[in-house]
Amino acid sequence: MQRKNDVLMLSHRDELAELRQAAANALRDNVYAHYEEFIGISKEIAQMESDMLVLRGLLSDISSDIGAMKEKTRDVDEGF
Repeated sequence: MQRKNDVLMLSHRDELAELRQAAANALRDNVYAHYEEFIGISKEIAQMESDMLVLRGLLSDISSDIGAMKEKTRDVDEGF
């Protein structure tokens, strides 16, 4: 009985090792297959981050300009 259990355990261990190797091979193949796409998307993300920083600066400038115009308008209104 013990011998049969040992054989089953060894069989399961070998099967798990084969499955682990197959999963590692599939992952490697998947990474290689999509590497160029990953690089392209990474570049797009970097460009979008840069564009967002520019947009943030422009919005800040607009906000400052609106505040300055409100201040000037208030000064003009108080002058009349």
